Amino acid sequence: SPRFQAWGKVEDYKVNYSFEIFYQPATSDFNDYILRSKTVLGFDLSKKFTITASYASWFESYYAIGSRNNVKTFTFGTSYKID
Repeated sequence: SPRFQAWGKVEDYKVNYSFEIFYQPATSDFNDYILRSKTVLGFDLSKKFTITASYASWFESYYAIGSRNNVKTFTFGTSYKID
């Protein structure tokens, strides 16, 4: 399944970033597919402490009755690196 990823760091602003998009078609019918994307930003407050924000979205062309086919999430958190 096709997937595109990009990531990097802007040292001057102490920002880490990543982006991913993923397309998964059914092998028998290309109208049946899942499309997912995810974007992440991390802000380094020190060498050990980072604040991270993540946004994800996915879409399913066919889905079970009563469920959602277009889901979006936003996550915010912190991390601490132990040496």
